Amino acid sequence: MNTQSYILTDLSAKFAAARSAADSFAILADVARPFGYTRFHYTQGYLNQDLTLFDRAAHSRMGAEYSAIIDANAHELADPLIDHCLASDRPKMWSELATDYHSPLMTEKHRKKINIVNDYGLRSGVTFRMRRTRYGNGWFYAGISFVQEPGESSAEHDRAYLEHAAHISKIAEIAVTSMNVGDISRQRYGLSAREYDVLNLLAEGLQVQQIADRLSLADRTTAHHLAAMRAKMGARSNAQAVAMAMRMQVI
Repeated sequence: MNTQSYILTDLSAKFAAARSAADSFAILADVARPFGYTRFHYTQGYLNQDLTLFDRAAHSRMGAEYSAIIDANAHELADPLIDHCLASDRPKMWSELATDYHSPLMTEKHRKKINIVNDYGLRSGVTFRMRRTRYGNGWFYAGISFVQEPGESSAEHDRAYLEHAAHISKIAEIAVTSMNVGDISRQRYGLSAREYDVLNLLAEGLQVQQIADRLSLADRTTAHHLAAMRAKMGARSNAQAVAMAMRMQVI
C-alpha cells in the first residue's frame, strides 16, 4: 500500500466511527487542522425543477457570534458561495468574494452576506460542491466550506490549497460521505423522536388511529404529535409533510 492509499484508508476509518454530524465535524476539525482549517460549514438542500430553492439544512462550526449574525439576517442575505456551487463543481475560493462583490451578477443580498464575511475577517477558505443529484422532480445538493481563522492571508491560503488540493478535497469528500443527511434535515426542523416516529408511519401509509395503535398512544396524543410535526415543518397537511420529508431526505 502506497502512502496516498494509506492516508485515504486512515481517513475513511476515522470518519467511519462518526455516529452524528457533530462526530463528523469533530473528526474533520482534527484532520483538517494541519492545513490551517478551523471552521466549517455544511449545507444540503433541495432544488425544484425550475432550480428555485425548496429548502435547505445546515450544520455549522463557524463560531457562535458569526452564526448568530447570519441567522438573524437570513431573510436579507443571499449566499454567493452556494450559488456558485449550484452552477459549478469548481472549488470556490473565499478570496474571490472581493472581486465578486462588484460583479453585476451580485444582488444587494449577496453583497450584504459578503460584508458580514469581511467584517469577521473570514477571507481564507474554500467551498466544495459535494453533491448535485437528480432526486424526484428536482435536485438534492450538498456542499461544505473549510475556513481558516480570521485575518489569515488569503493569498497564502490559496497557494497552500493548490499545493494540497487533492488531499484537502478528499478530506471533504470522505467527511460529507460520513454525514447522515437525514439527521441533518431532522435537526433543521427540530423534530422530536416521537414526531419523527409519526412522520415515518405516515410515510408508510398509516392513518391517525393506526399510528396511535402502533405506538400505543391515545388518538388525541397522536394528533397532537402530528400537529406539532406539521407546525415545525411548515406543512399544511400530513401529505405535504411527507412530501417535504422525502425531498429533504428526513425519511
